[in-house]
This record gives sequence, structure tokens and C-alpha cells, in this order.
Amino acid sequence: MAREQLKDPQLQDILAGSCPTSLVLQPLPVGQPPGTLHCDVSMDRIRPFVPKMFRREIFNNRHPLSHPKVSRRTRSEIGKFELPSSRLEHVHIDFVGPLPPSEGFRYFLTCVDRFSKWPEAFSLVEISAEAVTNASQPDEVPDSRQEKSRESSSRQETTTRSGRRVRFNPKYS
Repeated sequence: MAREQLKDPQLQDILAGSCPTSLVLQPLPVGQPPGTLHCDVSMDRIRPFVPKMFRREIFNNRHPLSHPKVSRRTRSEIGKFELPSSRLEHVHIDFVGPLPPSEGFRYFLTCVDRFSKWPEAFSLVEISAEAVTNASQPDEVPDSRQEKSRESSSRQETTTRSGRRVRFNPKYS
């Protein structure tokens, strides 16, 4: 840098006094063996005069230090988003709320089938496993069988436990 200062025409003009400036330049010894760098001593910090050849390189090295943020938006790798091949293969379930009460309900359980895009919303008083189970089962479960005796015991237990009733529909003739 000391050699480049000797060749720099702008520094030579400043030292000759032909270029007005507020810089107070003094030659200061630096390094081993001692070389001489012209530095600005007009302020509390001593700053070397940087020849034109080094200005871009020094700027590029120092500038990022004063802006330590991420300079570009980071993007995730574009991946393959598999589409479901049949109904109810992938269902998005979410809770909405708390909302202002309406007939005692403060929450919604929303379900959307990714294949058919069919939305469903169920009103909930509270968010609990029991409330979700009760909300997602209809009050009346249609059944095409005519006789109650054919109903399985596990189905009877499930409907009894959840407080639901089964309605039997006559077969179409």
C-alpha cells in the first residue's frame, strides 16, 4: 500500500497543495522493515489514505461488517408435494377459536379433504378429545339394515357411549 501511495496521483495532488481538502496527512512509519504510510490525523482515529487501486477491495471487505444481516432471502429447496390418490387419504384438521360465544359454542373444528377439497366445520364448546369425538359423529347414523339384531355389539357400544342413536332406513324396493 505504501508503494501504491507513492504512485497515486490524487495523493500527490493533496501533498502538493493543489487539491483543497480537510484531510491532515502525515507520513507515519508502519511495519517491519519500517515503511511510510500517509495517514489522516485530523480526527481521533488515525486513518490511512487508501490509493484508488485498493478502494474497491477495502470497501468490499469492510462494508459487510457494518451490515451483518442475511443479504438475500433464503428459499427452501423446491420439493415434490405428493397429491392424494383417493378420498380421505389426507385430511387437514385444524381448530379455530376461541371465538365470541354463539349458543355456547366458542370453537370450530375444521376438516378439509385434500383430494376432493371438501370442507367440514363442527362447532365445539371446548377443545378436548371427547368434544372432538362427539362433534365429528352425526346425531343419527343412517343404516340400511332393517333389523337391530344385525348390528354388531361394538357399534352398539360406540353409539351408546357417545350418546347417539341409530336410525334404521327401509331398503329401497
